[in-house]
Amino acid sequence: MTATKHINLQTFRNNLVSVVERMRPARVMAVIKADAYGHGLVECAKEASAAGIDILGVLDIETGLALRSAGVTTPAFAWLHSPNSNFSAAVAHGIELSVSSIEELEAIARVSGKASVHLKIDTGLSRNGCRVEDWPALVTRAIELQRAGAIEFIAVWSHLSGASVEADTESKALFDVAVELAQELGFEGYRHLASSPGAFAYPDFRYELVRIGVAAFGTSPVSDRSAKDFGLRNT
Repeated sequence: MTATKHINLQTFRNNLVSVVERMRPARVMAVIKADAYGHGLVECAKEASAAGIDILGVLDIETGLALRSAGVTTPAFAWLHSPNSNFSAAVAHGIELSVSSIEELEAIARVSGKASVHLKIDTGLSRNGCRVEDWPALVTRAIELQRAGAIEFIAVWSHLSGASVEADTESKALFDVAVELAQELGFEGYRHLASSPGAFAYPDFRYELVRIGVAAFGTSPVSDRSAKDFGLRNT
């Protein structure tokens, strides 16, 4: 028997409206990977768009393309792929792409159209990010390709481990150094580091964008606080 999950879509929308207000001036990405955590991809994407979120986090290109097929035009961001992924379709449908290596970057730059890319620096979690020692070369090449009109280098981002306050603080410090170097090389875009736990626990980790996933479904983003403490509901 297949397990199913149910959520009141109006509650989901209301949660996101509340999150958007709480996170200002940072913008909000609503992460709806894994069929919106089992709650229905297209339905939740439409509710998130109606709630005023700026961009949808879709994990992979295929999910982004499914949204486009369903008529969802809200900006979307995919971050799990390889140099052999269908970058051509992603660019054609306006799906923004994470990049962690020069190989990925070159593959994306070769397709028709101009991709919007977010470069990812590994700040300790080791989840598809560029290693610190490879970061200058990746940023330099991205700036070159942008100046050549092949891509738009719009963001620098990373993931927090959530292992401890100390680990997250160290990750933020590494992230800030990586952003500063990118800016010295010519980067002029925005930053995003925090998902739900970091965004609610550390206001100074919000930068210009936060990524909100399970919190929008009424799950507390912080272990020692209830969802109600943050104005979130799950029914």
